Amino acid sequence: MDGADGKESREGNYLDKVEEEMDRGKHYDFKAEYLEAREKSCRVNQVVVRGNDRTKPNTILQEFQGVRDDQDKHFGSNSREGSNQSTDRQRQRQVSKAGTLEQIKDELLEVSACLAELDIFREVDILVDAGPEENSELADLYVTVAEKNIASFSTGTYIQGGEGSVEATISLRNLLGHAEVFQGNASFGSQKSNAYALGVRRPRWGGIDTEVNAQAFQSSRSHEKLSSYVEWMRGVSLGMKIGGGNHGFNYEAALREIQIASPRVSEEVRKQGGHSFKSGVGYTFMYDQRDHPIRPTNGAAAQGKLDLTGLGIGPGVEKYLRQQVKWQVCRPLVEPFVLDVRGQWGVLLPLGQGWDKPTCISERFFLGGPGSLRGFAVNGAGPMGDRKFGTREVVPLGQQATDALGGDLMCSLITSLTFDLPNKLMKTVGIHGHVFLNGGNVVPLLNCGPRTFLEGFRWSAGFGLVLPTRVGRLEVNYCHVLKQGAKDEAKRGIQFGFDCNYI
Repeated sequence: MDGADGKESREGNYLDKVEEEMDRGKHYDFKAEYLEAREKSCRVNQVVVRGNDRTKPNTILQEFQGVRDDQDKHFGSNSREGSNQSTDRQRQRQVSKAGTLEQIKDELLEVSACLAELDIFREVDILVDAGPEENSELADLYVTVAEKNIASFSTGTYIQGGEGSVEATISLRNLLGHAEVFQGNASFGSQKSNAYALGVRRPRWGGIDTEVNAQAFQSSRSHEKLSSYVEWMRGVSLGMKIGGGNHGFNYEAALREIQIASPRVSEEVRKQGGHSFKSGVGYTFMYDQRDHPIRPTNGAAAQGKLDLTGLGIGPGVEKYLRQQVKWQVCRPLVEPFVLDVRGQWGVLLPLGQGWDKPTCISERFFLGGPGSLRGFAVNGAGPMGDRKFGTREVVPLGQQATDALGGDLMCSLITSLTFDLPNKLMKTVGIHGHVFLNGGNVVPLLNCGPRTFLEGFRWSAGFGLVLPTRVGRLEVNYCHVLKQGAKDEAKRGIQFGFDCNYI
């Protein structure tokens, strides 16, 4: 009887304790408890990962370096929970760096953001729980993740060089458990351009803010309409991005072929035909402190790219140094006006013994269109080559009489005053107005001094409406050309255009 009474007594005490805890939970003030405990000494005893069906435990645990002491750690055993579960519970037991609960909380906020950057989880939950009873300063971390699906498919459209294209991408995410992404990409243009690529990338390589990638590609870009040639490229590339993508390094090796696409091609473009080999390294830089990427009202942004090509020997190896810089500054004036100033410049320098030879037309800079020089057709400003027509032949309707040749030295400047419209519907959609003044010039590098370059600037002014979209800006402008070259293709009056690279 005493044994039975003792058992009933223990059960009664347990139920009383449960009721007490439940009642306490109703009146539990988490904020007050945290404020009281946040400055107390606290160290991590272990990190337990759950829900990682495909993801390797170390892919997650490497993000916890800030809350762990790497010099004193060891791994516990893996365990499986239930016969129908394939989740490995990886425990890493160690004494963490000495700190407080507040410091651990700050570190875990950064860890959560880093795990989100991997783009392999739908949800990430990190629970801080009490550690072993014998040491009140120790805490256990329980990381519960919900993984995204392996396969995803996406489509999109874009405009480049006056050509519309549709793109499809299939991605296999976290297939091997290391947060890698395998991608296959195909795009098809309205002017017979196409591109195919197979690649793999790995964000946060080694638990640091670095992404590495590799790709094999083949592309065909049609410049038949504007320059009478088609460019074929087949090659591979290796790349690395650091600093959240603000800095990038890459190596590219590719076979290039310039195919003549018209019997009426100009002599300058005809001489560009043939094969070459491109092998070089590149560096990209991005700075963006604007309050909005498409319609900024305050801030500044800059983007730069530097390519050094010529890592190889042989007569067909391209050798050049190419640099391009784009920038934008926005400042609010008297409401509702915003001053928007942006520009770009570029230079293409041939290297080696080919200094006096024409540069590759595919690497040159072109000018004209909403993104660079409003009031002119796409690639419609700068050096032109006369297409060959018979003495009695009239230029066919819809065809140009010249080929756009591009140049080795380019500069353009656009100054705009943007403002909201009084119409509520337009304001809700994002449609706004602007007045602008822009100028620019592009020339071959040889036989062109600073004075000649500045005197050759084209200028235009106008006003219009702008509709910002997720992929760029749709513009309807009235343009007045103030100055143009002899062979430029000006677009006076109403001009429709799309700017997909707004900076």
